[in-house]
Amino acid sequence: MPPSLRPHCPIARRPARGWRVRAGGVLLAVWIALGSVCASSALADSADDRRVRAGARLFRSLLTAQLALEDKAAKDGSLHVVVFGAGNGLAPEVGDLIATSGESGKGGIRDMPVAIERVGSVAELAQVRQPAGVFLAAAQSPDDLAKLIRWSTDAHVVLYSPFEGDVEHGVAAGLAVEARVQPYLNTGALQAAGVEIKPFYLKVAKVFP
Repeated sequence: MPPSLRPHCPIARRPARGWRVRAGGVLLAVWIALGSVCASSALADSADDRRVRAGARLFRSLLTAQLALEDKAAKDGSLHVVVFGAGNGLAPEVGDLIATSGESGKGGIRDMPVAIERVGSVAELAQVRQPAGVFLAAAQSPDDLAKLIRWSTDAHVVLYSPFEGDVEHGVAAGLAVEARVQPYLNTGALQAAGVEIKPFYLKVAKVFP
């Protein structure tokens, strides 16, 4: 396993005293996701596979930490989450990781059911009604990535990529794999898309720039 993706399991610190109780749920979701990185890394077939699996869990925790997430629910009351890259063999597994809690196997996010929609093009993406977020299950060309970033900004939807370098190029969120694995946020892209994240999540995330 390359050193850059070698899991460092003791990655979560206990919250400092005085934090408000409502922070516990958000931080617990992050710790569960980070713990899942250690467990899933050993099973992955490649560096990109490891990033995709780890990213799916962290994407779920990001949605949990999103303010006004209830406003993203569709008319049927569920959160429609897009897994972009339908041709990727990991797409079905990614959908399960996003929709289901790793701690208890419980489905849904914040008491809302999750509907996973797998699409393979920006044209298909435009047909999804009121998506709550988009997860890139496959690496994109620079042109396609730029189109997705523009779409997410215009649609006010968080775009998540687990692939190295995408956050620096304008994707709103991803993961950083350094001495430890942690959420990685592009605050400018989040603001441009009108997506607000609970401040507790920022305490365990790497922020760009």
